[in-house]
Amino acid sequence: MNNKTEIAFSNHIKRLEKDIAEAQTRIDEHGLSNTGMEAKCILDDLKKIALLREAVVPKYSDLPEGEYGNNLPAIEMFEFSDITDPTAAATHDLDLIDHGKALAGMPRPATNDPSLA
Repeated sequence: MNNKTEIAFSNHIKRLEKDIAEAQTRIDEHGLSNTGMEAKCILDDLKKIALLREAVVPKYSDLPEGEYGNNLPAIEMFEFSDITDPTAAATHDLDLIDHGKALAGMPRPATNDPSLA
């Protein structure tokens, strides 16, 4: 791993740690539930940090299972696109839309690459 990539991983970890601290402050100040949305976001961010410390770019499917399981796609999270291939990062939203369509029973295209259409 090159120095630029290591810095990107480190910056994401610092950002997520700050997000966790802010979310915990909101939970404490407003008397929010430790099982509510803010707490779930903290768990998600902790999982992302663990993966980043192992030099793994988190995928949506890596998030902890919720009340209804985790049927999220194995697509790298867009928030880490500065670490991944910029071309692949550009198609993340399209892949997520296609995943949602598939869950809704709609046909899914074979590819999002317009040059292959």
